[in-house]
Amino acid sequence: MFYAVSAYFVRRGSQARAESAKLLVERLNEQFADHPVVLTGDFNTMPDSAPYQTLTTGTEERPAFRDAHSNSAKQPSGPSSTWNGFTKIVPNRRIDYIFVNDQCEVLTHRILDDQREGKFPSDHLPVVTKLRTTRGER
Repeated sequence: MFYAVSAYFVRRGSQARAESAKLLVERLNEQFADHPVVLTGDFNTMPDSAPYQTLTTGTEERPAFRDAHSNSAKQPSGPSSTWNGFTKIVPNRRIDYIFVNDQCEVLTHRILDDQREGKFPSDHLPVVTKLRTTRGER
């Protein structure tokens, strides 16, 4: 069994995003520490931000979540961004993530940039990863 969690962090409000990250990590570790956890969503935050650091920096009491993009066994593929504003991909604007806890192994990671008739289906690009649980292999 694994748990899949989806989150949305507000676009405006850096303090709200920072507090959301703290609360999310705290609750996920309290409730699902003994299970593989996959955390996905639109976090409206960049890898150098405080919320991202909260999600990915662990302590003895609070294990970190790992960014599937930077922890993939194979080189990630696709653009360096997940945001396009419905018009064009904005380089180096990765704000949508898949995070996993230490009971998941990331095999592949892709950001899809498919269009139909020159149009994006959303202002965000889909993020896809292939995982394997490592539960029981610790």
